[in-house]
This record gives sequence, structure tokens and C-alpha cells, in this order.
Amino acid sequence: MQGSQFRRLTQRDDKPLSPKEEQQQEAGRQKREAARRKTAELRARETPEQRQKRLDARERARKREQQEMEEAIDGFDLRLIGDEQVDGVPVWAIDGVPRKGYKFKSNESASVLGKMKGRIWVAKSDYQPVRIDAETTGTIAFGTVLARIYKGARVHVEYTYVNGEVWLPKRESFGVSGRILLVKGLHEEGDSTYSNYKKFSADSRIIDDDR
Repeated sequence: MQGSQFRRLTQRDDKPLSPKEEQQQEAGRQKREAARRKTAELRARETPEQRQKRLDARERARKREQQEMEEAIDGFDLRLIGDEQVDGVPVWAIDGVPRKGYKFKSNESASVLGKMKGRIWVAKSDYQPVRIDAETTGTIAFGTVLARIYKGARVHVEYTYVNGEVWLPKRESFGVSGRILLVKGLHEEGDSTYSNYKKFSADSRIIDDDR
């Protein structure tokens, strides 16, 4: 048995959670713990064929994520803006825009990455992105008539280094306009902040995910 880490909301808008919200947080923790135990039980009973199928699926997902990351790098012109500091952390500020003439390997990457620009701040110590600003430069379509996001949609994300161990979200905001099913108009904005992270431990069994 060994302690495992999990994220738990302790305040909202700098105010303690209500008793009901505390109960919801605890219920969520118990649900995640039960899911981990169930996963361990299923892994213990799976046949060699089932295990291989699971590992193959995970490898395909890993390769797909790797391809998307490579396309994000290869398909963008990246320009070092300079050295800065974010919350006292030395970072590089890097601008990125789609590379002219670059052909993305997948239609999904072409429709999304090909119409994005932004700036990313990367920690010099461990190359972790600590701030991201992104904006759409054209209309992004999902499916033929499923949904569209118009030019000018924006996303802002900030991270903070907690307990000298892990980077966790500090702030997330977005603004998007578009259309769903080419009929219903969409305009949404959101801004969430996270603070006062605390470290909790829960007893759990170590699972070798490569078994």
C-alpha cells in the first residue's frame, strides 16, 4: 500500500466550501478510489489476450499523441521573444504561428492547429509550459454541420508550482463565439482561478500499468 495524490477543491472564490460542497468533494474522492480498486481487480483477472489488446490500444493512443505533438512543433514557426519571469520563475517567451505551406498529416490538425496562433511561456528549469495564450485566426469547423468556432476565440492558461513537486492550474479563461448545428448561436466566456492547494494522501494499491 502507498499514498496516492489527488486534486481536491478546498475553496471557491477565496471562500471555504459549504458543507454540501465538502460532501460532494469527499464523495468524488471515494468514487475515484473505488474506480481505482475496480481497475486493479479487472487487471488481475484479464487474460493474456485481453492484456495485449489493452496495451496495444494504449500504444496507439500514445503514438497518436506523439504525432499531434510533432505536428504542433513541425507545423509552427516558433520565435523566441525573450527571457522573462512568471511568478518569479525564469521562462522563455515563445511566439508561434502556422508555418506557411506546411501540410498537416491529419484533417483534424489542419482544421485546428492550422488556424491557431499564440504565445507560450516555458520554464527554463524543466521546460514546463507555465502560461499559454492562444487565439483562433479563422473559423474552425467540427464535422460538416456539427459546430463552428469563429475567428478570435481565445484561451488563456496559467500554471503554478505546488509544494516543489508538481505544476497545477492557477487560472483558466476563455472566450468563444460560434454556431452549433449551423443554427444555434454560441457565445461563452469563462474565468476560473485555483489557489490554496493542499496535499492529501489516500491509501491505495500500487498498480503496474505495464503488466
